[in-house]
Amino acid sequence: MSSDFWYITLGVLFAGIAFTGTLIDRLPFTTAMVYFGIGFLLGPQVFGVVRLDPVASQAFLEAPLKSRLDFTLHRGSQAAGSSARLQMAGNNLAGIWIDGPDRWPDYAGWSFLLRLPAGATRLLGAILAPTDPVLASDVELDSPFDRSRLRFGITGEAGMNDGTAFPFAILGLDLLRGTLEGGGWVWFVRDMIWLTVGGLAIGAILSTLLARYILHLRGAHGEGFGRHDFLALGMLLLTYGVAQLCHASGFLAVFAAGYALRRVEMNRNPDRHENTAELPVSVEKKKELAASPEKGAAYLTEAVLELNEHFKRMAELGMVILFGILFTPKSLPQEALWLVPLLFLLIRPASAEIGLWGAKVPRLDRRLIGWFGLRGIGSHYYLFYAFGHGLPASLQPRLLGITFAFVACSIVLHGASVTPLMRWFQARRQDAER
Repeated sequence: MSSDFWYITLGVLFAGIAFTGTLIDRLPFTTAMVYFGIGFLLGPQVFGVVRLDPVASQAFLEAPLKSRLDFTLHRGSQAAGSSARLQMAGNNLAGIWIDGPDRWPDYAGWSFLLRLPAGATRLLGAILAPTDPVLASDVELDSPFDRSRLRFGITGEAGMNDGTAFPFAILGLDLLRGTLEGGGWVWFVRDMIWLTVGGLAIGAILSTLLARYILHLRGAHGEGFGRHDFLALGMLLLTYGVAQLCHASGFLAVFAAGYALRRVEMNRNPDRHENTAELPVSVEKKKELAASPEKGAAYLTEAVLELNEHFKRMAELGMVILFGILFTPKSLPQEALWLVPLLFLLIRPASAEIGLWGAKVPRLDRRLIGWFGLRGIGSHYYLFYAFGHGLPASLQPRLLGITFAFVACSIVLHGASVTPLMRWFQARRQDAER
């Protein structure tokens, strides 16, 4: 196809989404469902405009998936990370059969239903653990001043899941390749402890230093105004890059950077609970607000978050269309017929309930958090990462089919239910507050 065709196609797509945005918000489906359908139509299953082999193109696919970095500003979540680990455990227990300690080197971990080796089940558990509320924006935290426990729980969990699951993906690959060192202790210290702690520390420290420095420049020297798009992207890439260079989790570094930026704002004005830093029109008013000791941090937080939303919308469009192009119904395995309901209806709700144990979260919020475990881009990143890091070729079609089945079902089922459920939830909450 010529470049003119792609210009016209992308122009119609962008304009069409803008024109129909409010209509989509009213209907029981999400933009992710629209993007998925567009990608499916462009792919080899319908018009064949784009043809990609997911196995042969893993290096090409992994790069844009890695760029899907979420700089959402969180105040934290009681369930963040814990439900991901519980889901991975549940995914493994759903399919693992230990054939006795005497046969551990050869057969332990073979599933009596999936027929996968121990490393593959652990890898699959990590692949299916990450959640992506960006695929259903109605349940995503859209403001640093949003106090909804439901949105905090889902968005905070998604921010932590990407980094929390990664060590277990490495463990699965080590088991499959036979490269697990020191009986697992090397993995535990290097890939579990340092990857997690190091990523969180690097992100928090760099973001705090950058935020304080820019606020100092604005307040004391009248410099460093504007260019929030470069600031947001610079924070994101710098924290991710430094963490990766130090062999820590870049995903957790980005999550911690957003949280640290929020903490800087709260420390500057701890009693402020409402949004009073609305972006003004005049350039002079913007500079005055950005340099204010009381409101400067809040202004910075909101500006970065707004630009982050733009980044995520573009990433969602590109990644989900790409998934639609790659999606092939014929490759979906039969075990998805029981594995998908098992995860969505049992393992996910149970892990969310346990993860929220002791938290002051209303029962209705718990139920919705248990349902909205949306699978998406994070799962694809781990899958294609495994393709390029030693996943045996014999296992690639199986894991590809299972992952695609989960993500496709999540986009459709969660996407179709999010609008009516969130409207019902908002109505219930408003009735309770009266």
